[in-house]
Amino acid sequence: MRGSFKVFAVFVFGILTGSILWKIFIDFVADKPVPNAVFSSSIIDLKEKILINNKNKNKIVIVGGSNAAFGVDSKAIENEFGIKSINFGCMAGIGPEILLSKIQNHISKGDIVLFCWEYGLYRFDRAETNFTYLNLVFGPYTELRSKYSLIDNIKLSLTYPTSNIRTSIAIEFNPYVKADAFRCGWAFDDLGNVRSNNGKRVTNEELYSNPSTALMTELTIAEDAKEILTRHVNLLRNKDVTILATWPNIFHNPMYETNHILNENLLIITRFWNSLDVPMVGHAKDAMMNAEYIYDTYDHLNAKGVKLRTEKLIHNLKPLIF
Repeated sequence: MRGSFKVFAVFVFGILTGSILWKIFIDFVADKPVPNAVFSSSIIDLKEKILINNKNKNKIVIVGGSNAAFGVDSKAIENEFGIKSINFGCMAGIGPEILLSKIQNHISKGDIVLFCWEYGLYRFDRAETNFTYLNLVFGPYTELRSKYSLIDNIKLSLTYPTSNIRTSIAIEFNPYVKADAFRCGWAFDDLGNVRSNNGKRVTNEELYSNPSTALMTELTIAEDAKEILTRHVNLLRNKDVTILATWPNIFHNPMYETNHILNENLLIITRFWNSLDVPMVGHAKDAMMNAEYIYDTYDHLNAKGVKLRTEKLIHNLKPLIF
């Protein structure tokens, strides 16, 4: 009996020691992010500076992942409506909560916020295992993670890769490598639009063989996604902000035509926004583009695609803005 107790005590001691060491390591690298976190946070920082510079102006803010950054020309929208327009498209892997928490401080009465979320973001939960998201909530956005539930924090801690800790430490103590070297190199203009997306860098074979799984599977919006989007819609409404939602641009894969789940997903998304009294701008197929308009992945448009997509968006926005 005494021997069994010793084994149990050693086991418990090992678990506690390991947990404490893991917490120390995670806290240590919080301000020493890996390259992926430097890359994605540099995009957010750039977009936030644009918002700050235009904080006291009435504006339209397009919020989403990289589908918005590579899909909507806010300059064309500004020219059409005569309202300052900012493209706050970043990366889908960041998740909605980080982006929405950023814009809240810089949105004011009379502004218009247009949500342009990727389909996958409707499946977001706070215990997400996406590396981009993990690197941010264990790096520059540790404070946001500290507000999560104990269960979510435990789940996230258990999924954080040890290789990221090694990378953070290696960069921190390597005198020949500076973290700034990993900042995003996409060419943004002063309104947050990507201007380096010329031509086409993805093959038709890649496009046809990689449909959006989020669009073709799963028929529910995640509870965390619902809570986050609902809460931020209410916060924006309290500021007397107009809120709209639209569809993300994506390659029009022929597989979508024969997939019965797709239409059900679109209906679920529409009903969700309707439940919040948020108008949907246009139809999903308005944002489904042929291969000639795709840049380097199925939801990034080239300059020609951005022009066409934005023209359609402007047409659909007119009844809602004028």
